[in-house]
Amino acid sequence: SALGEPSLFVGWLWGLWLYLAWLGGGYTAVSIFGALVWGAIFAIGAKAIVTNIERDLPGGESFSRKAVLATVLVTTSISFQFLVGRAVLRAEATMYLAWVVAVYLSAGIAEHKQRRRRFLFVVPLLSWSLGWLHTTSIFMVVLLVGHLLQAGVDAMRAPLAGGFKKFAKTDLRAWLLAICAAAALPCLNPNGVEQALPLITDLARNLHGIMLGERADASEQVVHINLEYRRLVDVPLVWSIAILFLVSSLVVVWQDRPRRVINAVLLAVG
Repeated sequence: SALGEPSLFVGWLWGLWLYLAWLGGGYTAVSIFGALVWGAIFAIGAKAIVTNIERDLPGGESFSRKAVLATVLVTTSISFQFLVGRAVLRAEATMYLAWVVAVYLSAGIAEHKQRRRRFLFVVPLLSWSLGWLHTTSIFMVVLLVGHLLQAGVDAMRAPLAGGFKKFAKTDLRAWLLAICAAAALPCLNPNGVEQALPLITDLARNLHGIMLGERADASEQVVHINLEYRRLVDVPLVWSIAILFLVSSLVVVWQDRPRRVINAVLLAVG
């Protein structure tokens, strides 16, 4: 994956998987393993969508489910063509795999206690399995926090079931423990801490300098850190399309009343 050059990647689990595949069958097994991982990413993502649709459309509507599933699979397979350069034998696959597993587990947890327990237990482990403090690990924490807020709102809406006081006595501790675990477990990998701390300190130093007006060059790097983003901003109609996307997303969040809080949190963070 490093074009024949020796390299070290801090995502230890991905490197271990590749090495075991190579021991089992050389580069052929490594290629098959990569294909299986991406197949699992697509399959689990599709299953998460089906789970959401089955919850929202109980007892039938099979044509609607199949149509939505087919549309999503076609769209994601086309999108994959643009990602394939960063997908072949790269550790990003573990990010996408962990992400779709977390999204699948989060489908319908409000009405399903067993699914909620799996969600609270597995999501911190997914964050740990990434092995480094990456944005996906942060996403795991955000996902837990968003669902915690949603669970609190749901509890306040159900006074006959004990309301928020009962939720605070019975479930709040488990939620907070899962959030702390998702934030702390990646730090157990020394490589993860070694990668994250310089990024955090450099970012804090640059932001402080920008606010004081001392680092104009740093602000240019922060705002235009990737030339591709600058090119995107220069595309005609990009802002009108972005506004249309934002408004449409807000409409979807507002209409999806049972999950309005978690959807709003994820949209704001995204």
